[in-house]
Amino acid sequence: MIYKLNYSILVNNYNGIRCRLQKSLNLFSALFIFSIVSDLNVYLSFITIVNQTGC
Repeated sequence: MIYKLNYSILVNNYNGIRCRLQKSLNLFSALFIFSIVSDLNVYLSFITIVNQTGC
């Protein structure tokens, strides 16, 4: 029982870390796109999409 609980905590932590990594990668790519396109509307819409992809 305790083993199962620890496993679920571990999985939740892993998912949280993976989510944060994915979000920061998305933000970096958003910055990259912004530096090329240099259109604030595109950047803001991308960030909105990134924030909506919940984990």
